[in-house]
Amino acid sequence: MYENNADKITYRFIHSYKDNIAPTEEKIELVNKMKNLGFNVDIEIFEEKDIDGKFIKSMEHSMDISIREFFKYMYEKHKNEIKERDRLDFEFEHEIEYPCEDISYKIKFLENNIKMEINEI
Repeated sequence: MYENNADKITYRFIHSYKDNIAPTEEKIELVNKMKNLGFNVDIEIFEEKDIDGKFIKSMEHSMDISIREFFKYMYEKHKNEIKERDRLDFEFEHEIEYPCEDISYKIKFLENNIKMEINEI
């Protein structure tokens, strides 16, 4: 399946070099494997000097980044890569759900807004 669609999806990772859950070396290895398979993927690794209190607040897993600030950052950084024919999740009003052990995270893209729900399973 990925062989037919690898170039249609863009993956952008951000990562703390001090991540205590997902080691940086493993994340870099994942990115390299994805690149070797033809995926459009990149990673940006942040260090303590990058803590600004607004976007990056710590070096722990997730760096305490709000989902809104994450999407804003990624959009501003990569908006020139979006081609005229590309459509965004907002236009499709996509919903993405990430079920975990006892909590489910749902992200809804609504026109120019993002809504996130966290529900117990």
